[in-house]
Amino acid sequence: MGVQYPAWIRHGAPWWAALCLAACSPEEVRPDFDDTDDTGTDACSGEVERIEGVSLQIVGQVQTADGSAAEGASLRLRDRVDVPPGDLATDIADVDGTFTLDSNTITAFPGCWAVLSDYVIQVQFGELSAELTVTRKIGEAWIRDEPLVDLGEDPIIVR
Repeated sequence: MGVQYPAWIRHGAPWWAALCLAACSPEEVRPDFDDTDDTGTDACSGEVERIEGVSLQIVGQVQTADGSAAEGASLRLRDRVDVPPGDLATDIADVDGTFTLDSNTITAFPGCWAVLSDYVIQVQFGELSAELTVTRKIGEAWIRDEPLVDLGEDPIIVR
């Protein structure tokens, strides 16, 4: 069943469209993950398929500006489009600053995920904080049909 979204979401700022286009190259797009219908019109302009309960794991590391592990940092995965935004997953960074955010409440919007979602990881470490947008990485995992987003060599830096 489709969901009708207000025009400001369906036709949001131009950077939403650029993000959506940048996230998907034609050879990577799953057949059901195209952003246009067979007439070439924008699939996000009307009712949109909403798939709830997608499971995903995000792994990474948190560091301070000097490269030290941010042991004990508090992390939250949120979708800022939700009002009010709720926590989709939480974790506390271990002694190495490593974290794992497990969520089975990700919502996918085939063809429109970058337009209708704004996933971020918010980090608090004492007086220091950081926020990392992960919408594109989540969308890329969706396209590859992989349940893991590995932030790899790019730690989140709290300042």
